[in-house]
Amino acid sequence: MWKGDVSMTMTYSRRSESGGCSPSNAPSWLSFAQSPTGGAVLEPAIGDVAVIPAEMRSERSRHWANDLALAAGLYTEKKLGLGEDAEPTYLRRTVPNATRTTSTLIGVYDGLGGSGARIVGENHGRMVNQAYIASRAARVITERWFMESLDRSGTFSPEDLATQLRSALADLDRRFTASIPRVQSRVQSKLQRTFPTTLAVIAVEQSVRADFRLASFWAGDSRCYVWSAAGGLQQLSADHARTGDAFQQLINDSPMTNFVSADDDWFIDSHSIEMAGPFVVLCATDGVHGYVTTPGKLEYHLADQMRRSPSLEHWVGALTDTVFGYTADDATLAVAAFGFGSFEEMRAAMVTRLPTLERVVRPVELARGRGEDAIREAQLTSWEAYRPTYEARLRGSDVPSALGRQTVSSVEPSAVSSVRFSPRQPVCRLGS
Repeated sequence: MWKGDVSMTMTYSRRSESGGCSPSNAPSWLSFAQSPTGGAVLEPAIGDVAVIPAEMRSERSRHWANDLALAAGLYTEKKLGLGEDAEPTYLRRTVPNATRTTSTLIGVYDGLGGSGARIVGENHGRMVNQAYIASRAARVITERWFMESLDRSGTFSPEDLATQLRSALADLDRRFTASIPRVQSRVQSKLQRTFPTTLAVIAVEQSVRADFRLASFWAGDSRCYVWSAAGGLQQLSADHARTGDAFQQLINDSPMTNFVSADDDWFIDSHSIEMAGPFVVLCATDGVHGYVTTPGKLEYHLADQMRRSPSLEHWVGALTDTVFGYTADDATLAVAAFGFGSFEEMRAAMVTRLPTLERVVRPVELARGRGEDAIREAQLTSWEAYRPTYEARLRGSDVPSALGRQTVSSVEPSAVSSVRFSPRQPVCRLGS
């Protein structure tokens, strides 16, 4: 059995005068700032920003916020130090050219403890399973894919991402499980997988001369969303589940039909749209969206806590407490806003959704204590009122059906010139 520290963090690099680096001795293009919640944010002068996972796990929930970038994230776990979600991704790269092109990636990753419950190692004295390692490996590989895509080809290819993930997870399978005898089950499940995890990320390209382009990539039931005052919360990704309807997913928890693993028969879906700001993009694991009473309740929590919050930090902290209070799973949320000048401006716009949302969630609240049938009827009433706007991006786009794969083209952001990622150069390994 493998023992040691699961060091699966994004590795950034740049040649430095000294040839070595650490958080306290990083290359000149990095400035390292420890966040109050234990994680860290990098804010280099050239415009690169990244979230680094917290090294010590002393609490079951934590969050981070960056007022300059109007970005935030939260992470909660059921068992201290054993969360099968990875911490969320936030990467931003701004190119100081004539158009000030900015590319941003947010994402979440949910290791699947059912298929990946097999114990394969020990981390800081805690036994960890395949799901724990798979989600963190997926985070590292996805972030590397994003940075390398910007530097190398100027194209975000879902096929390339799938190839890198499959190769990395297959390597983990060889490394971590080679010495552990495999137990053959009499019943072989079609979805029994090695190092299984979901993935949902959004790449946003912004130029001062154009609208925004949003490219979503996903596998499994972790979700990509866009949230605006005009359209409300809208799902951009179609769950890879036998039942793709958000309401049916809440009441039936339909099995997944596709997710990332060390095996071969899975894929990364992708879809892109263009839209004008302002708006907010979000990625969420099912610990966030799968335990609300009705699909509209998630947006209600977002807007209601925003109304009560004087700052971005306060808002994401309140959301963390809210999610931790209702979920029965590990939960991760990544958020980034575009086109707003400040949190106050974003709050003023988004709280205008509250009257509509209160009408959406009220039937369910009123049905409490009246029996299961009354609650189910109220949930359906709520969903029917909320569904037209919530599913508008799914109906009005080429987002593939949850039951099958659709061929999609690669997403082509503007070419950028910036610091390259390369494992062959002196590197800083940040986080744990």
